Amino acid sequence: MYKTEFTEFICEFQAEIVAMIADMDPTAEYRRDEWERERNGYGISCCFQNGENFEKAGINVSVVNGIISEALLRQMQSEKREFKVNVGSAFRACGISLVVHPVNPHAPTTHFNYRYFEVDNVWWFGGGFDLSPAYVYKDDAEFFHNALKEACGEAYYLKFSEWCDQYFWIPHRDEHRGIGGIFFDDLNVDVEFIKKIASTYIPVFRELMSRRIKQPYTDLNREWQQIRRGRYVEFNLICDRGTKFGLVSKVGRIESILVSLPRTARWEYCHKVIGEEETRSMTIFKRPRGTSYTLAQ
Repeated sequence: MYKTEFTEFICEFQAEIVAMIADMDPTAEYRRDEWERERNGYGISCCFQNGENFEKAGINVSVVNGIISEALLRQMQSEKREFKVNVGSAFRACGISLVVHPVNPHAPTTHFNYRYFEVDNVWWFGGGFDLSPAYVYKDDAEFFHNALKEACGEAYYLKFSEWCDQYFWIPHRDEHRGIGGIFFDDLNVDVEFIKKIASTYIPVFRELMSRRIKQPYTDLNREWQQIRRGRYVEFNLICDRGTKFGLVSKVGRIESILVSLPRTARWEYCHKVIGEEETRSMTIFKRPRGTSYTLAQ
């Protein structure tokens, strides 16, 4: 129903974001790859690396189609859809995904994904926008969540925010990946609503980065950032349904699927949190928030 219109939007939106990041960090190495799979679709993968401000940024667009396999059906059923999807059905999907990992430990990692899916004459949107800082700043968090509330409307925001807290949860760590945002799936709405939510990214990103990417930091700050990036990797590889879908569907491009991972991360055996700011941030990551989002003082 909306595949053509949404495909046009995400390609234009990708170009806007690439131009913004190039402007904010002209030192970063940039690579753009266009790929195509015979009978399965195409995509555009854009990656920045080794910049003064951004260690890595990946902005991907994909437009794919295929057949629902048993493995893919099991993955889709894990999302508890009310409608029935059958093995052997043809699907069409398109989407845009982005992850930016700043160099500065005080600047948050930002992630969003917006996608459209059709199968058996059923269609829906899914996606979201969330923030994963190593250090939680109250004013940044409030600015971020208020921007999403304004874009979604309060009713949708409350629903999507709670869903986000539930989704970006690392069960084996008993902690959240970040400080939430919005997340949704199986949403039958006008495409203009999705465009409006997606378009919040550029002004929000510019504001958050302007506050933090030049802030002084220490070796301890950098170490803590690397530990939190390790958590990011664990979630993406173990818990994230989008990553699993890309790998299981066999129609995606591996480099594009895994471009969301940071260039550097760290795992310390029996790591102990030290420092007042690190402890405060971990307290926030550990506490479920739901719709009553508050920050430790």
